[in-house]
Amino acid sequence: MDPIDEKHLDDDSDDDKGGEESTVADFDKLQSSSRDTPLAQKETRWVNYSKILVVVVILVMAAVIGALTYHYVSSQEEADFQKQVR
Repeated sequence: MDPIDEKHLDDDSDDDKGGEESTVADFDKLQSSSRDTPLAQKETRWVNYSKILVVVVILVMAAVIGALTYHYVSSQEEADFQKQVR
């Protein structure tokens, strides 16, 4: 039997990582170049606007639902009070 080369097993060389790093670098380069195009900038701006719009709609709906709930509960409490006093 051949002895196992421990140096080879413990070696953390960049043989495997070199491919990953270059792929990541290529991906980053591709992203940065696509962000520079006017179409990508315009789309990104519209996506950000739509996100802000969604947040505003959620906040407005929460305020409306809160106000309606307050009005309903307040009216019910007033009606119950009037019923008990008479």
